[in-house]
Parts: sequence; C-alpha cells; structure tokens
Amino acid sequence: MSVIKKTNYHTHCDYCDGSSPTRDYVLEAIKHNFQSIGFTSHSPITDDNGFSINHADVPKYVEDMIALKREFDGQIEILYGFEFDYIPDVTRLMKNVAERWNFDFILGSVHLVVGRTPVKTAKDLWFTDGPDISHYDDGFYKFFNGDIRQAAKAFYHQTNLMIENESLDIIGHFDKIKMNNKGRFFQEHETWYNDLVNETIALIKEKNVIVEVNTRGIYKQRHSDYFPSVDILKRLKNLSIPVTISSDAHAPTDLNLLWEDTYDNLLELGFRPAGKQGVIEVLR
Repeated sequence: MSVIKKTNYHTHCDYCDGSSPTRDYVLEAIKHNFQSIGFTSHSPITDDNGFSINHADVPKYVEDMIALKREFDGQIEILYGFEFDYIPDVTRLMKNVAERWNFDFILGSVHLVVGRTPVKTAKDLWFTDGPDISHYDDGFYKFFNGDIRQAAKAFYHQTNLMIENESLDIIGHFDKIKMNNKGRFFQEHETWYNDLVNETIALIKEKNVIVEVNTRGIYKQRHSDYFPSVDILKRLKNLSIPVTISSDAHAPTDLNLLWEDTYDNLLELGFRPAGKQGVIEVLR
C-alpha cells in the first residue's frame, strides 16, 4: 500500500458520546502512525441529552485540546472543533461558535431532521441516526406518514440549507439517511433519490466543501457501504471534489478501522493525494 498522511478528522471522546478521554485517542493515533487527529465532540443542543457536549463543558474541552497540542507537539498534529448538528432556526451559526473558541475546522452533519415547525422540543425532530432503528421508523411514520420521498427530501433539503448557510470545511456522512432505511423504503439506484443526491453534490462543489468518506457504518455492521456510497464517490471524483477518510471514532480502537482498505479503494477509484485544503489533508 502506498501511504499518505494518515488522518482522522471525526473523533468523539468522553465529552460527548465517545468512550474515552482525549489523551487515549492521541496515544492510539500515534500507535498507528497517524500524522493528524481532529477531535469533533457533538455540538451542544440541549444539556444532558446523552450524546452532545454540555454547554458548561465547552471551556474545559477547549483547555484540554490546547494542553494536548502542547504535550504532543512534534509527535502528531492535533486539531479540534465540533461535529456541528445543523437544525434550521434552532442551532447557532457554526462560524460564530468556531471563532469564539478558535476551532481549527468545522465539520457539519445532519442527524435530526425537522419534522414539524416551530421546533419546540426534540419531539419535533426526526432522529435518523443511531443503532436503534425504531427511532428512525417512528419519526418516519409520525412526521411523513410513511412517504419516503417526502422524508428523504426533508433530509436532503436540510443538508442543502446547511451547505448554503454555514461555512463548512467538511460535511459528515451526507447520505446517512440510507443506514436505517436498510433497503426497506427506497433503493439507492432510484432516479428520484439520485436527483436529491446530485443536487447536494452540486452544492458541495459550488461551496468547495470536503466530503468525509465515513467507514463507521461498515465496521459497526450497520451498512455494507461507506457514507457516502462508492457510487457517489465516483461522481465526486468526476467533479474533482476533495475527500478525507474518517472512521467517526467513538472509541480509540475505532481510529484505524478500515483506514488502509479505504485508502486503497479510493486510489482504485482514481483519487490521489492532493495535500492540504486549509488544515485538512485531502485526496482529490
């Protein structure tokens, strides 16, 4: 295998729903010869919701990141930010939060889709992610009456709003709506679905956003393909849209899972090392 700089810019520690302290991830990254690791705790939405960092813990999180940078200077590059959830008219502007805390980069994702407006509580949101597919199914029927085209359109519309209105460096798992679908409600080859995907790809290209190639669905055995899929990756390559490999690590041992295989697969698709876009190492 030819080797480029080994990186991961999607890492969850115990400030959110990750398993371990930040230092454990750094040591694991060094063990596997990573040149760069980016920490991305889930951004605050409501306190004590079980998955995102609490507002009160953000200063300590930033202090820890700065201390890690000092401790491991010369051994590994350490970057930090949030995995920002985007919920229109609910979440704060990512750029403002990033500037407030001097973040190195912005990773933006959609996990919670607006089911009805105005959004007053989590009960107004469709949770499309997570290992329990009952949340996916419950919201799908509750908000969209079992109409998958309407549900998928809402997911991608919210994703498109994020790309248009936020200052993203990386977009996270942008076709993850497929994970808990599990081939039940739509097939990825359907024309109407690909029309939605292509609209999002066009915006990604226009805004020069980096796409993460997220391996978590495969190694957690929740899906057989990357987020986004190989078919979508081929389209990104044809448009020279940059990508970066991400394990979406929630434990230190997740960091290296499928990294080499994914890199080789990207080379087979025609991607090549392209240096840095901002502070993010990419293939294009």
